[in-house]
Amino acid sequence: MKLLAVHFTLLVSLCLLWSCDDDDEVDPNVSPTVSVCDDFSQQIAIAEEGLIVIEAENTSLSEGWTTTTAINGFTGDAYIVWEGEQSREPGEFGINTYQFRIATPGTYRIQLRSRITNGEDNTENNDAWIKIPEADDFFARKMNNNGNTSIAYPVGSGNEPEAETGGRNIDGWFKSYMNRLDEWTFVTNTYDRNAHQIFATFDEAGDYTFQLAGRSPNFGVDRIVLYLTEGEESVDTDTATDIAQPASEVTCE
Repeated sequence: MKLLAVHFTLLVSLCLLWSCDDDDEVDPNVSPTVSVCDDFSQQIAIAEEGLIVIEAENTSLSEGWTTTTAINGFTGDAYIVWEGEQSREPGEFGINTYQFRIATPGTYRIQLRSRITNGEDNTENNDAWIKIPEADDFFARKMNNNGNTSIAYPVGSGNEPEAETGGRNIDGWFKSYMNRLDEWTFVTNTYDRNAHQIFATFDEAGDYTFQLAGRSPNFGVDRIVLYLTEGEESVDTDTATDIAQPASEVTCE
């Protein structure tokens, strides 16, 4: 009987330590870091306090994109690299899709954490195409030294003035580029020789789509951040680009 009591006590202790209650299981539909959806097309990243952080590898990669861990310093499980052809026509091929949900309407800044993975020229292998089709306004902005603000739009968006990109910005795509060698960076600009930051305005809370398409071979993308730039939930750039920030929670729908 003493031996039986000892076994029972041990079993109870193990249940308390590891939880024998099925109600304590992790919800399979929500994860703080990566998708656990059956299909990435079901995944929606949820904004928290005006910030969305998406790991670039967490999607069904289009042909031409590869996942790798070859260069240290990435966040998440890996990063992606465009290994397809040079594309001067946005959306021609290699479109990755990321869904996200915002609760607070407003204007959000967009930045990619990226890297030139091969090359010695900071103006080559340094860009991709980006687009948010459902945004109520998708534009580039620059604060000039005289205090005036310069605004530009993607070629083909129907808005003016248009950003010069050295390519054919058809149907509302921006060329997103950086200019750093041998480092991961959140530098994200558009408009050749006249760097403008990239923004999107959403008039309503809801679900939206971020599209990333290949442009320059050997351009690597680690993560994507969008953050509110106005109002009580506005997020400063240092907070949004802190690599200690976890990826946004996701839900499967």
